[in-house]
Order: sequence, then structure tokens, then C-alpha cells
Amino acid sequence: MTVFYQKRRTGKIVQLIKLSAETNLPIVVWSMSDISYIKKQAREMNLSIPEPIVARHNVCIGKQHYVDEDLLCLNQLLGGDIVAASVTDE
Repeated sequence: MTVFYQKRRTGKIVQLIKLSAETNLPIVVWSMSDISYIKKQAREMNLSIPEPIVARHNVCIGKQHYVDEDLLCLNQLLGGDIVAASVTDE
């Protein structure tokens, strides 16, 4: 798994859009407003991507995706607040 760990407004979503266009895997987001932003950004980049998906229970199970704002999406799926999280880089 690749993790883009960068400050806000430094091109993380641009990287995900490029990957999505190359692989045809959708981007999972945590809100409907993010879908509009990602689609607009992809159009401005002249890239075709699959329809982004809002994180909801059972929507994403058993499939490959790119995830924008992973902890927000996980909060959405769990229906609560994440107090702590860990990531293994291997």
C-alpha cells in the first residue's frame, strides 16, 4: 500500500487522480462534496476516472480502491471517532 503523507494542498489528490486514471480504480472519499471536487479536478487535468465513491458500510468490501482522507473514511465506516491509529510501512 502506498501512503501519501503530505501537508494540506500539496497535491495528494492529484496523485490519486493520476493513479485512478491509469488503473481505472475508483477513489473513496468521506463526503459527497469531495466527489464534485475530485471530478472537477480530473476534468481540469484532462483525465478520465471512474466515479468516486462515498465511504459507506459494505460499499467497498472486497474491492480495490484509492482512499482520500483515510481516517475520515474509516470514521464514516465505523460510525464513530478514531482515538488512535497505526500504519505499518513495509
